Amino acid sequence: MKTLSPQEQANIHQHYGLKVAAAIPIGTGAMSATMLLHTDQGRLFLKRYRCESTPNLDQAAEISRISFTHDAQNYLCARDFPVPRLLRNRSGGTLTIEGHEIYAISEFVEGCDFDAVQPVGALQSAGETLGRIHHELRGFHPEVDIRWEPMRDEVIGTLRRRLERIRTAESETGGYPVLGSRIAEWMGEVERLAAELPVRDRGDWIIHGDYRAQNLKFDAGGKVKAILDLDTARPADRTYDLAYALVFFPAVYRDTPLTPDQKFVFLEAYEEVSSLTTSEQNSLPSHLKLAYLRGMTLWLHLHDLAGMAERVSPWIQGYLNNDITLTK
Repeated sequence: MKTLSPQEQANIHQHYGLKVAAAIPIGTGAMSATMLLHTDQGRLFLKRYRCESTPNLDQAAEISRISFTHDAQNYLCARDFPVPRLLRNRSGGTLTIEGHEIYAISEFVEGCDFDAVQPVGALQSAGETLGRIHHELRGFHPEVDIRWEPMRDEVIGTLRRRLERIRTAESETGGYPVLGSRIAEWMGEVERLAAELPVRDRGDWIIHGDYRAQNLKFDAGGKVKAILDLDTARPADRTYDLAYALVFFPAVYRDTPLTPDQKFVFLEAYEEVSSLTTSEQNSLPSHLKLAYLRGMTLWLHLHDLAGMAERVSPWIQGYLNNDITLTK
């Protein structure tokens, strides 16, 4: 993974007044690359965003989207939610643009991973915390005005494109992890879900967008200590967030989903804070299926990238062989 160049270190000093002694790559995701910075002001977290440099409208749209997520993070931080504090640059903003580089710096939060704590307590705390996030963000009124594509349309469109690519890859590759018959079944499921789910999202919810154990830190007792990576925060029905968490909460740490009992621990803790309406309860099975397809097609996309097959194959097989429905 790329580390900081002398010019990038100079930019950070210019914009933040920080002297960087060392920069250690942490991870590379679909939307950003992250680093641990050792600075004269302690350990900090650098996020370098992926953004098209041309045309300018693409960059402007990306900056607006990131600004929205920063506003949401600042809003939660001001209300004592355990989200890392974003550092202000010398211009007073939390987002820094230097040429084609777009980045932000925040506190670096220490904590335990999900597998290092008692899972029932962690699931209860995580479910309760997600309910609190959804409840609190109903009062969030961002300064950034973005015309969001409805979440349903965005997800369905992405799934259609991914499945077409996956079908082609399966037909051209021997030993593909998912049979063509399963891919055809998923394509039919996407069309059924497109017909079932409402076209318009309710506009009074803001979701995290990728709420799972990998984006949380816990204390030794299993209580949520930090909520990380709000890069996918956006307006959408909260059932998209809840379903994705129920299906993929332990992903990366474990090769299999939560058990039915564990799902209910999470869901009951969530509803203690923010109960679902009857309509939302009825739609949850469809959202669970949609969430499953989103995650599986993402892993299959990663499987086709150089050097990723060995890493994601256990996750794919683990989820192919386990039930993701909400039944005891």
